[in-house]
Amino acid sequence: MSYQFVYQDGLNKFIDEKGEPTLDENDKADALPLDSIIEFDFYQKVTQAELEMEVDDEEQDEEQDEDKEENDVDMVDITETNKAKGGNSNNANGRSNRKYNDSDITRVINLYNEKPFVAATVIARAPTGTIDDAREELTKLFGNLEVGKTRLREFVKNDCALSFKQVRHDSSARNSEEKLELRCQFVKDVINLRINYLECIFIDEAGFDISLHRSRGWAKKGETPVAVTPQLKSENRSVLGAVCAEGIILLSLRPPASSDKKRKLDDGSVSRSKGTTTGHFKTFIDQVCKILNTRDDFKGRYLVMDNASIHKNASIQRIIESHGFKCLYLSPFSPELNPIEQVWSMLKGKVRRHTLEKDTLSSRIKEAATQIKPYQIRNCIQHSINCFEQCLNKRPL
Repeated sequence: MSYQFVYQDGLNKFIDEKGEPTLDENDKADALPLDSIIEFDFYQKVTQAELEMEVDDEEQDEEQDEDKEENDVDMVDITETNKAKGGNSNNANGRSNRKYNDSDITRVINLYNEKPFVAATVIARAPTGTIDDAREELTKLFGNLEVGKTRLREFVKNDCALSFKQVRHDSSARNSEEKLELRCQFVKDVINLRINYLECIFIDEAGFDISLHRSRGWAKKGETPVAVTPQLKSENRSVLGAVCAEGIILLSLRPPASSDKKRKLDDGSVSRSKGTTTGHFKTFIDQVCKILNTRDDFKGRYLVMDNASIHKNASIQRIIESHGFKCLYLSPFSPELNPIEQVWSMLKGKVRRHTLEKDTLSSRIKEAATQIKPYQIRNCIQHSINCFEQCLNKRPL
């Protein structure tokens, strides 16, 4: 029988006899099971196979383009003949192919007076307001303004270049001076530590359920599109994810709440946690680290996550460090700096395309995940990097 001696260094960290980070006996206690949806090896095989198929298709397209070039030569002769005869040089839709020059642009700009810009500012201050609200505010500014709702709506769309779209609801604390300062400090830390954000691993959780559906659909004019949904209880299921520039590392589904440990409340009653618990996250983070350790180019990377209480548990940090990785916690209210937030959006958009049933949620997430390509995730990471300048200048995101 062999023994391992573990020491505490006074900083709430445990080290072995060699001074390397290790775990105490409680770090993996209370770990709860998760259902794996997709792992990096499978994801990489599927996306690589699809990439090879796309390359083959591109080669076929190039061959077809070469065949078209001979026919295009004849078409050029015909076009030149028509021009010589004074024929119309517009395209098939009757639109001019002429490009606008600087004088054209200047002339268009001069057509605008102050009203479109003022109107855009007024509406931007109250994005959820109605056309009637906008008309009332503009009347106060411009005096005897007499315009109907239809004309004002056209004015807002065409002259002000505004469109009606889904609203993002932000907390009032999101861009407070304190949060702007913390966001700025986070980016400074990334720069000072010389962390390559493109080489980080981004971790988060998201909720999925069978009620996920597309909010828009086709129907005849005057009719409302109706989509029939399964008559099942809509149970929210948490999905834990880890992504990087190379693709999806791991997606795991939290089992139904019936298998979870009961939690005693302050009033003495007992409830079951419906969200992701520290026990689930212990299991997930250990699995992620084991997958990362199978590749030399992943070793020693930073694991980036938000400030959720389950992420900052001391056991979680020790598990990560025992595998040779490092923690990097985002500043509060900074989803733009965590690229996996955009990955969740893409994933849910692909899952919504089909009506879901309870037994197909996991398979649909798996199928949708393989449709997200590594270059798309790299673009999400680059978008976060592009936000660094705003954070350093303490501008709202």
